[in-house]
Amino acid sequence: MIEPEQLAALIMITGLFLTGLGAFLAARAMWLSDQAAVEIGTPRSPGATVEETLKLPAVQNLLRQSRGASRGLWLILVGTIFQAVGTIVPMVL
Repeated sequence: MIEPEQLAALIMITGLFLTGLGAFLAARAMWLSDQAAVEIGTPRSPGATVEETLKLPAVQNLLRQSRGASRGLWLILVGTIFQAVGTIVPMVL
């Protein structure tokens, strides 16, 4: 029979895993390449190069938001991993 402390730890580990997985998936979905930012953030105008378009404020804003969100979610993922390891180590030792 599983002990109550083990069950609590198992539930916590499962929750941390799901949080980490969610952060990973969100971070991956938030990543935006330069080309995607140009396609999303600008009206269609003939003759504009990607380099010129990357300088537009709307494109810069999209890229800044994407990078900031990705960094934050990656930090959540790493923190979740640390918490999971901190919970698992006492169970194993």
